[in-house]
Amino acid sequence: MNSYPDVKHPKTYKSRLGGYGDFYFRVSQDEYSKLVDLEAKYESETDDYEKSEVGNLCFEAGVKTILFAALCVEASINDYAAWQLGDSYFEKHLANLDVASKWVVIPKLVCGKEINKSGAGYAELKALIRSRNELAHNKSKHLDINNPQLPSKLEARTTKFYGSAHAAYKTLLLISLEFDQLVGPHFNPLRTLDKEISPMLEIPSNIIGVYADCKNIITRNNNAS
Repeated sequence: MNSYPDVKHPKTYKSRLGGYGDFYFRVSQDEYSKLVDLEAKYESETDDYEKSEVGNLCFEAGVKTILFAALCVEASINDYAAWQLGDSYFEKHLANLDVASKWVVIPKLVCGKEINKSGAGYAELKALIRSRNELAHNKSKHLDINNPQLPSKLEARTTKFYGSAHAAYKTLLLISLEFDQLVGPHFNPLRTLDKEISPMLEIPSNIIGVYADCKNIITRNNNAS
């Protein structure tokens, strides 16, 4: 059985309407699971038409993974703040903070705990927000088909995008695992990954390795601190 900190919170009972953090988490996770399978299919596909179709599905799953992960981290910290500090206080003083700042400031206000700003979770959180903004504020660019560097630039752009999609799901796991240890699973702004606390939790088998990797990262961070 896991040992968690006994961190005092202003409110222990939660009765709220709305707050879709868990739903956004599940969608991001489901899309990421699809992406992993589709990437494997893309690499093995030999028919050019089919490869193109799978590529389109990969892009769709990658976009959804990123956007729903970003929705999850923002909705979850907003819900945590409004629950613990009150809707009025949140709207007046915290709602307009950027998302990364909310994850620093709000737990500190609520219970005196602060995300590790030198840790992997916080770094990935900031990267997720940048990835989300690049998608949300996407602009077209002139395409110089005569540029000999065009193929390498397109390849780098594709590599960056799919790296961001993989990192997006990893962000959810890292932050959830860190906050289980920081404030305890019952107060974790994100859904806890502890099946003893959340028995309905299911991580698809094709991405369970990502969960194991993230657990190792958090353990190393804790041992180093």
